[in-house]
Amino acid sequence: MNPCGQLPQPHFTWQPAALRRHCYLADHPAWPGTELPALCGVVIVSRRADRDEWWWPTCPHCYDEARRIQLRWAG
Repeated sequence: MNPCGQLPQPHFTWQPAALRRHCYLADHPAWPGTELPALCGVVIVSRRADRDEWWWPTCPHCYDEARRIQLRWAG
């Protein structure tokens, strides 16, 4: 909790993997080669993505879960 008694705001990081942009909770991007559980349940490996990979579609399950977490935090 912060000094105001609130839970810290969740930080989301996005990573292209498996032809989608997936999301995981982290204060900063993970080191390359780190296995991470995406919000959708897929295990992804952090790496430097190519510019074109950022145009991949967003994983709808990661998006929905990130939105749910953010809305729950916002109260």
